Amino acid sequence: MHTPSGSSPRSSWAWECAFAGDLLNECVEYTNDKCFREFSPDLRDIDRRLSSDNAEDSIFISPEYLRPYLEFVRRNKRLYRVVLQHQEIFQTRNTFRMIFDKVFSPALDRFNVAEKEKAYVIHFYLGGITSVVCEWIKNDCADSVDKIIGICMRCIVPGKDKF
Repeated sequence: MHTPSGSSPRSSWAWECAFAGDLLNECVEYTNDKCFREFSPDLRDIDRRLSSDNAEDSIFISPEYLRPYLEFVRRNKRLYRVVLQHQEIFQTRNTFRMIFDKVFSPALDRFNVAEKEKAYVIHFYLGGITSVVCEWIKNDCADSVDKIIGICMRCIVPGKDKF
């Protein structure tokens, strides 16, 4: 059996696993970067939005952020089906932690959310949105992006019909 360094098949298997892990990491990074590029330059300028005098600029769960995300998910629904079925493999927790640290935690600071409550608050919002998106993907993204935005926003701001 041919191995990368002429070593035993056992070490070859370890090498292949490490290679597969590296390839998966690159795939996750590429997908996250591709999704991020869907947002307009203004929406991607998170530091500016977090330092704005207007606290409203620090609200990242809004139609303007949901639309590019949902459009990306719709175009890549096959990939997202796999990701949702194998979240541990795709390191969704690591991605979430990075986004939480860079975006959501500073945004919650703007609204005086206590440090001990931040994880609960953001898991409430993202858990709900993720559940809606999972259901949408299960239904082959048959409903319009606008309908899904409306559902998410009505859950966040009950009683408001237009966004």
